Amino acid sequence: MNGLRFKIICYLLGYCGALVPGYAQTEKIDELQLKAALLVKMFDFIEWPALHRPRDNVFLIGVYQDTEVLHVLQKSYAERMAKARGIEVVPIRDEHDMLHVPFDVIWLGRLSDARLQDILPYIQQSSALIVSDTPGYAQKISMVNFFESEGKVKFEINTRILTQKGFVANFRLLKLAKVVK
Repeated sequence: MNGLRFKIICYLLGYCGALVPGYAQTEKIDELQLKAALLVKMFDFIEWPALHRPRDNVFLIGVYQDTEVLHVLQKSYAERMAKARGIEVVPIRDEHDMLHVPFDVIWLGRLSDARLQDILPYIQQSSALIVSDTPGYAQKISMVNFFESEGKVKFEINTRILTQKGFVANFRLLKLAKVVK
């Protein structure tokens, strides 16, 4: 069991050196760059719903109210592919974009509780994978939420929301995640 876990972790992180400039030399990488590397590898372990209608040639990631994440993802994914498509990372201008732009992934920035309640109906109607790195979001709104524990970047997956939206996460990915129901 531990051998399998080690192999999966190595696979998930296997391309970090190629994705994150300077990783092999310094062994110290920025936390957001690590999250970007983990996220792009997760795509291999998640199936999108049958009704999801992505763009043919672009894997589209929208970032809502987090310019720092936007810039890191744009830089990290500039030459990368996901699901056999080039990755494009764009800002989400307003909540209506969440419904009218065919995002594959929406990254939510940290929002006030009132703002979170305002966008909740738009998020619930979206067919995108919802990702964040804000404490408590996995219990409220996100399918994947990054967090830090014991000095390490980890992630949690809300299997209830994921399943309700028609996504399927590979059991290998779920073994590495903190599962939230």
